[in-house]
Amino acid sequence: MSARLAPGFDRIVRHAVLGLQCRDAVDGRVVADGLRVRLHDGWRSGWTAELAANRSGVFVLHAAPGLHGFGAAAAVVSPAEPGRWRLEIEDVQGRYLPVAAEPLLPLDELFGVGPGAAPASPPDALPYVPLYSAPTRPLPPVLQALRVELRRAADPDAPAAWTRLELWLGTQRLAEGLAGADGQALLVFPLPRPREVPIGVSPAEAGERFEWTVELRAFRSAAVAAEPWPTLASLLAQPSAALLDAGSPPLPPAPLVLRAGVPLVARGATASYLTVAD
Repeated sequence: MSARLAPGFDRIVRHAVLGLQCRDAVDGRVVADGLRVRLHDGWRSGWTAELAANRSGVFVLHAAPGLHGFGAAAAVVSPAEPGRWRLEIEDVQGRYLPVAAEPLLPLDELFGVGPGAAPASPPDALPYVPLYSAPTRPLPPVLQALRVELRRAADPDAPAAWTRLELWLGTQRLAEGLAGADGQALLVFPLPRPREVPIGVSPAEAGERFEWTVELRAFRSAAVAAEPWPTLASLLAQPSAALLDAGSPPLPPAPLVLRAGVPLVARGATASYLTVAD
């Protein structure tokens, strides 16, 4: 028996088995243009699906081997297993570092981390995938930047790949970023509010309103660093690691002074890089 849909009354609802939205870790805005999003099936060698973004900037997949998106919810034909699916996100424009993940499908909500993972993420944002700045990202003129090269303390010739970084001003986190496979990192962030100074100070002292002493913190795992393309979950779960000057003996680097309009470069006293304790 066949039935005909009545225009204006009936419609086919197709639920997605995977949906995700990517947001800039700097300002929390949705990013869809220039991204290549692919899903790989570890059970079927060579099976790959490329996801397209809808008008809301959500990348959607409606069917995969053993899964389909028709019915009241995404129907499971064969059960998914942890580690079966691998999601890979690349920016063909070179603005963001690549991101990977291992989602469990099907999902009844957007895949990603909760709001607040990015310093500027909207508080009412749905789960999303944060995108971290690549060193090749063009710097917006109204934002500040910190650049740093990281190497392993045990082997200064080797990059401290995939180290996660946070920049703090007192109790305020200004920025979060990642070092790429080559150990190069770029953190982009808005300037903090000018410091308060008493009325009647000299012009020289007034200029100090736009200077801040900031702290750079590192988070690193040797296991994550050994991966050619780590997952987002493993990157965010890395433990704290000490940042060191490249001199001998290795000591904590000198305090960083952030100045308005001046690019900030974190480096050692005698080297152009910092090292991360193993």
